[in-house]
Amino acid sequence: PDDKVNGKSIGSCLGDEYSVRWMEDSDSVSSETLAQQFTAVKNKTVKSHVMQYGDLSWTGLDIFSFQGTKDNKAVPTLMVPSHKVEESRAVNSRDVKLHYLYSKYVRSGANADAEELHTELKMRTD
Repeated sequence: PDDKVNGKSIGSCLGDEYSVRWMEDSDSVSSETLAQQFTAVKNKTVKSHVMQYGDLSWTGLDIFSFQGTKDNKAVPTLMVPSHKVEESRAVNSRDVKLHYLYSKYVRSGANADAEELHTELKMRTD
């Protein structure tokens, strides 16, 4: 239901909860380290299982080393979100496909979409 761009529904998930929260945190680039940012965003993410992988030796670096300068002069503002993620609209990452199929069926009312939704539900209950 929130997949509209310029007023047109694009039938897509626009971002998982962790990614959206990370982008919101990145809107205020600071002297926070990558490790601090990861922890802060992870603590705000309740509907996804957040993990870290790979070489973590560089997580002590400041995020401005990757996303702009401390004074934000090098960080272009391409889009400023008009609202933050509302908890009631967030979807567990494991249920994204189910929510997508449900929204698709609600919009179209087509039998094929109903069957696709039914198949997904059946797989979850078998």
